[in-house]
Amino acid sequence: MSERGQQSAIGKALWHQVTTVVILRKNMRQNTQSVEDAKLRTALENMRYAACTADDIKFLRSRVAGRRPNQPKLANKHFRNVSIITALNSQKDRINELGSARFAADTGQTLTDFYSVDTLGVECDPVTGKKPRGRPKKTTICKTISPKLQNMLWNLRHSASEHVPGKLSLCIGMPVIIRNNDATELCITKGQEGHVVGWDAKLGPSGQ
Repeated sequence: MSERGQQSAIGKALWHQVTTVVILRKNMRQNTQSVEDAKLRTALENMRYAACTADDIKFLRSRVAGRRPNQPKLANKHFRNVSIITALNSQKDRINELGSARFAADTGQTLTDFYSVDTLGVECDPVTGKKPRGRPKKTTICKTISPKLQNMLWNLRHSASEHVPGKLSLCIGMPVIIRNNDATELCITKGQEGHVVGWDAKLGPSGQ
């Protein structure tokens, strides 16, 4: 049996060990908050089952930001550094770029740029995504990247490189969001929000 088949068999065996399923039907995070929070909780619960009422729609429309006196204002300080859901990753990248510069200006800091260290790897099969088997051919392959190409990679938007940034600009106190489940035992999970408190850095091979 192949490694893939073994993993599938183990996964299926683990799945069949689950004998109890708990379905959560109530949002427990907003039990003791304001009247508006209760309305939002009810709307979210109904939305989950495609059963929003007229009151739910009316309440959600009342939360649409605008210039009218009774509408929420995006300029409010409570919305200054909140996470934003965007339709396109390119929009997210641009918002992050502008937001980083704005946060540094607001706090009187200078952004510190961290650059990736890139090398040319083994080419993968475009169909299977796997590296070729067997011994590599006895040819000399240059794994270094030219300065021109390296600068292009550093300036590439994050969404064009599988969300691995070529250049990351940070400053102390900047709000960030975790993109991967890096350490679930420490609550460092995908979607978790945090703030930059410091870093360890050194010069890269290109002097960056």
